[in-house]
Amino acid sequence: MAGGTGVSVETFKKLHLNAVDLTFNPAIPKNCSYSSGDVIPATHLLQDFIDFNNNQDFANTDIMPFINGNFVQVGYAASLIDTINKFWHLFIYGSLVSSLCFDANNSNYHLNSNASELNNRLLSFFKGINPNDKDTQDIITIRSLPQQLESFIKNSQSYFQVLENYIVKPSGNPLFDSELCDSMSQASFLALDLTDSVLSMINSVKLFMVASINRTTYMLSGKLPHIPADCSLSASDLGLIQIPKLMMAIEERVSLSLPPASVYSAKSTSNGIEDLWNNGLICINALEKILNEAINVLMIELYVQSYVSSNIECIAVKIHKLHATLNLESTIFSDDYAIDSRPSLEAFMDLVGTEYKKIIVNDFFQKNTLLHY
Repeated sequence: MAGGTGVSVETFKKLHLNAVDLTFNPAIPKNCSYSSGDVIPATHLLQDFIDFNNNQDFANTDIMPFINGNFVQVGYAASLIDTINKFWHLFIYGSLVSSLCFDANNSNYHLNSNASELNNRLLSFFKGINPNDKDTQDIITIRSLPQQLESFIKNSQSYFQVLENYIVKPSGNPLFDSELCDSMSQASFLALDLTDSVLSMINSVKLFMVASINRTTYMLSGKLPHIPADCSLSASDLGLIQIPKLMMAIEERVSLSLPPASVYSAKSTSNGIEDLWNNGLICINALEKILNEAINVLMIELYVQSYVSSNIECIAVKIHKLHATLNLESTIFSDDYAIDSRPSLEAFMDLVGTEYKKIIVNDFFQKNTLLHY
């Protein structure tokens, strides 16, 4: 805790003990906050806290600071770190497989002295597993991977840094200065830069989602050697004709739920005193939703890649070689997904959820994660 709130140590400790007490179950309305978000949920939390402690007469200086600040917005944003890393790992995994399936030109992965160390480290690996130096250019989604990675890396690192700043920064209204032993009039609860970083993350996640859809559509387009259109293996086989449309439907649903471009409100509450806030929680909630939808899209891409690998031998050889290079044993790409034993998409997505836990302990993914904590 950053401190500077005016809350006594005794009251904070009591709240902490209540929080881990399984009999303490505060009733907090869902989806009723939109800004820094502390007043609505925190008021319900604190009222139940008071009731749970037999209406103990807490000092006003203890209670009011608990419902002012940005701890709900900061905590919600921090809770998404694991999901962001999972999304990142799945995208890298899918990108590696795609580059092999497409016989991607290794010049796509040219190192840039101005790029981040993480991006150049990944590009070196991509270049190493793609020896092709062909005369034709790949589709833009494939050859723009360095730009896609750099955008996501920079936006995610900014997101993490802003979060860290707020975790150690006092927040309250009013804010108590322990050095001056006095309260200050300010707006430390207004986390504008956190909301801005959330919006940047939304754009980066959406970009990866679109890239995954484009790669899958191209893989099933019939334009690649060895892979028939829709990966249809006979005249009567529909193959995976429905998959690109399914992925596009998910992307369209996401687009319709994105937060407004303007994230600031000039509406006034508290008798005109609070006349400016940002839609911080609305934006974080949108980020959580798009992350989960985008992970589903990446799982569907892996399903297509696995299906192609199981039925096209030359693709299977490349992917098995990749796994050997990574020292990775993954049952995602196995013969279980051949035409005569095609599993449901739902069953495959369940498998990916299990396999992901095995993938992330691999040295390659540990060294190329977004955040160690």
